[in-house]
Amino acid sequence: MNKMRLILTLITIAIVAGPLIGMLIAYQNDFTGLVMPSLPENLETPTFVESQYDEASKTVSMTFSFKNPLDTDLTINSMSANLECEAHNFPLGTAELDNPVKIRAGETKMVTISGTWTDEALEHFHNEHSGETSADVELVDLSLDLKGMKIQTDQHIPIEDVPLP
Repeated sequence: MNKMRLILTLITIAIVAGPLIGMLIAYQNDFTGLVMPSLPENLETPTFVESQYDEASKTVSMTFSFKNPLDTDLTINSMSANLECEAHNFPLGTAELDNPVKIRAGETKMVTISGTWTDEALEHFHNEHSGETSADVELVDLSLDLKGMKIQTDQHIPIEDVPLP
């Protein structure tokens, strides 16, 4: 009788512990995947929609379409990137999200980030883009804080026809 109880206990432990151990092995490099799907794999690159330059504040606003692919609401707490001239790989400044943005599950929302040109960028525009009204720019070193999860990418995101000062 004790042997039967021991065997049944071992079978119960194997039934419970087996799948847990399997999941721990499968997610050994990303334990957050046990609780939440891997965000970087599910996220699409934000799609550039439009940009505007404000002469008074010398800032550029860039609007992107951002889709939440998850079955749960998502909050973009912060978003920042470096701005770079696409033609010359010249650093132009930085851009960041002004306020957190909440996106419901499956929803696509417009997200606007604001950038400031450095003095060197203004000189670059004067020397290398003289007479042009716009230039192609890239977001580089994009960093996102999604619901407290930090995501960084080295992917360059092109932004066409950004108005020049």
